[in-house]
Amino acid sequence: MPVTSIQTVGNNRGGGNIFFINTESSGNNRKVPPSSIVSVGNCWIPWCNRANEFPAHHIEIIDVNTDTILWYVWQQGDSFEVRMWVSKILPSLKEPQGPVTLTT
Repeated sequence: MPVTSIQTVGNNRGGGNIFFINTESSGNNRKVPPSSIVSVGNCWIPWCNRANEFPAHHIEIIDVNTDTILWYVWQQGDSFEVRMWVSKILPSLKEPQGPVTLTT
């Protein structure tokens, strides 16, 4: 399986800080202030192919003010895919978006 990594995380939201939490490696965890970009080191995106692996193998993007998880990020399958799940209705959207697959 190929390795996909995140190097920096930006916070474009004006409403406050976000947490970048890697459940696989706490060395990548960061608080990201509004209108900033923060290095998360060489953060490998966790692989998660089964539901029972999920609790320890994903990244969470959390709104610090509301303690709401905005995004889950993980890799799955045999192909080079990164999956993200919107966990709440974002203010600019009328419906939850569900899973998003990014392929490179």
